[in-house]
Amino acid sequence: MMISLQTSARLLAASAVLFVLACAGCGGGDDDDDKKGDNRPVIEIHMSEEVRTSKALPNSVSADAKTIGLVNPGGPYYTVVMGTDSLNKEMAVVYSDSTDTHVDGGYVRFEIVEGDGHLSADSNITDSEGRTTISYTMDGALPYAVIRAISDADDTLPVNMQIRGNVLRYGVDGQGQHIRFTDSLHSVLGFNGTPESIDRDPRNGVYLHYVVYETDQQVVTIMADTNQNLIADQYEGVVGIILTAGYPERFPEGIGLGSTYDQMVAAYGAPDSVGFDGTAPAADIYFYWAEGLTFFVEAATSKAANSLLGPGGADAADRPARGYRAFHTR
Repeated sequence: MMISLQTSARLLAASAVLFVLACAGCGGGDDDDDKKGDNRPVIEIHMSEEVRTSKALPNSVSADAKTIGLVNPGGPYYTVVMGTDSLNKEMAVVYSDSTDTHVDGGYVRFEIVEGDGHLSADSNITDSEGRTTISYTMDGALPYAVIRAISDADDTLPVNMQIRGNVLRYGVDGQGQHIRFTDSLHSVLGFNGTPESIDRDPRNGVYLHYVVYETDQQVVTIMADTNQNLIADQYEGVVGIILTAGYPERFPEGIGLGSTYDQMVAAYGAPDSVGFDGTAPAADIYFYWAEGLTFFVEAATSKAANSLLGPGGADAADRPARGYRAFHTR
């Protein structure tokens, strides 16, 4: 699918959307310069053919590949249910020696180099296929981790595996579902797979791309077109994340889609500013600048239809407003 401005307005108002925002250089434009319409082309993507044509993860290899040193057949990106060891796929490495032969009985050490949680072991021995596996449980305070596998050969490069939990976090270290504010398009494709579409915002002066996973994952990731070339380059960064109707996770305070204004005030206090979105169904807009939070509360239901989330802080006041401009038809 492609998200037009009209469709985007429905995502904001009618479809119950949560928008996770970390805007930096996403561009803006006067309302009079906005171009409204549904004729947005699917944009060109600069990425590997493997990612372009399948749901294979970037840098993944076949399970029986013989590559000198360590390889991880599942690729570098994994997701997990918070508090469990329920990874979306097996975490394994294959060890080959300098003669391109799988190493039987090779020693592979594992360590957590970022994040927390715990591993089932700190080392394993490879089998006759040069293969060994490890389990990881995300039971710490952080919803992300990087696991490093290192062989016993001095000249073998380590392998890193990134893991993300299913959470909503705002602030500098924010995360929406599996995607962090510091991620690139390359990482988004790695964690979420091939998108339904990648669409370009058609308005003058707004340089944003929409990476759509709405049907299967209730997620739309927004990328900044940093160099303004109208192409989604792999290493351009995440601007925000929309979580659409049906997404179940909530913020740490228990606030999420369907929360009432009174519940928001109980959790975050009175809003810093109030606005109004007249697009049917109409919604009041409540801004919390320091937290980087904005909530859209539908007048008909008095419940949150969506929210915008940013890293917060003194420089974050315009970020939710920019995200609002990116999706709202004036």
